[in-house]
Amino acid sequence: MFPLLAAVVSLLTAVTVWNQYRTRKKPYQAVWAVAFTLFTIGTAAEWVGRAFGWSPLAIRLFYLSGAILTTGYLALGLVWLLRGGRTAQVATGLVVLLSVLAAVSLWRAPIDTEAMADLGWEAMTRPPLARSIGLFFNIAGTLLLVGGTLWSAWKMRANPALRYRALGLLVLTLGVMVVAAGGSMVGVLGLSEADALAVTNALGIALMLAGIQVADRRVQAQVTAREGTSSPVGGTGSGRR
Repeated sequence: MFPLLAAVVSLLTAVTVWNQYRTRKKPYQAVWAVAFTLFTIGTAAEWVGRAFGWSPLAIRLFYLSGAILTTGYLALGLVWLLRGGRTAQVATGLVVLLSVLAAVSLWRAPIDTEAMADLGWEAMTRPPLARSIGLFFNIAGTLLLVGGTLWSAWKMRANPALRYRALGLLVLTLGVMVVAAGGSMVGVLGLSEADALAVTNALGIALMLAGIQVADRRVQAQVTAREGTSSPVGGTGSGRR
């Protein structure tokens, strides 16, 4: 039940962010949409594996999408939001390159198919390259999210127009930290490790969605203001959309 909950929340978040990108075409929205799509694939693979039995494909998708890539793409989206330009382009090239290397490494990794029923995704021998990339994405990505959030909150503190963006980034980063702390919540929640991770994944992704929605309020306010100024005085308000 809990892995399914995490998968559903992840899917709703991915659909929401893809819709935001469809309407506003901001690069950071596209990157975050990819991140949440990867998280959806990872949580869905876990649910399928636990509900119907693990397969080599489910194991590889779970480990690649959920354990390795998601945090890296969330951090990349923050780079696009706060910096953009050449810095974001170089970061994108690096993240995509490492993603391909991790995928190729995992697809070649041996899996003990006879042990899948008992060990689940741990039946796969995790290649050193894939583990190193996962550590880099998760550690560097989390530090970048936390550092970027604190830096942006400090820079935006005196600008009321940016208040929602700073608050939204703070909530988004809190969600990332909840997901990262999932393993330590086993005793607190009184659940098995797998169920505790699924619960914290669902809670963390919900917080991330809330953060994106709060940050997006600033963009919506700006769009509304532009539409208001583009409408003729005394007209019908049918300015350019």
